[in-house]
Amino acid sequence: MFAASAQAMLCLASAPLLVSAAVPRPLQPDAHGIVSTGHTRADTALKEKRKPTAILHVGPHKMGSTSVQAALATFHPQLTQDGFTVPGISDGYQRLYAAASYLRCPKGEVEPCPHMTCPLKCDDPEVQQGWDDLNKALDTARAEGKGVILSAEDFDRPDVRVKELFDALHGFNVTTVVMYRHYFEWIASVYGHLRAHE
Repeated sequence: MFAASAQAMLCLASAPLLVSAAVPRPLQPDAHGIVSTGHTRADTALKEKRKPTAILHVGPHKMGSTSVQAALATFHPQLTQDGFTVPGISDGYQRLYAAASYLRCPKGEVEPCPHMTCPLKCDDPEVQQGWDDLNKALDTARAEGKGVILSAEDFDRPDVRVKELFDALHGFNVTTVVMYRHYFEWIASVYGHLRAHE
């Protein structure tokens, strides 16, 4: 369950959220026909040592991501009080595009930015630095038992090395957040963005 301020922050986005959720365990009768939820003392012990939450917002582009990233910066103090780390806050936004660029860049290759919104090339020094900074923030949050909130629309790119991202998130219970916007509103926004950058 998110803390109240995290819920309020995510509600500021302009589109409804699709959030992954665990499937509830079915009720199971025991040998005597008594129905239980299947929880044991071990389950209770695990709950007491519950992993911190990682909320991973992956975009896509032109679906209100900038609003989410601005809200994360605005509510950063409240989220910190609620036990969340929000890395990469700069100039009123959470900016993780360097770390996301690292994950989409082929290792050992120099490649120009392949799409409209990517601000970095693979050989830019900020790319490796962004990934290193994110990993340091994740290590600190893990050590302190804090949750993390990460937002970068480039995390949804088909060329992102997803396994490397989730390996970096070891020790967290990860909830992935995907935004949805009505198709005709979205395509008009994409068209306007492309025209503005021609």
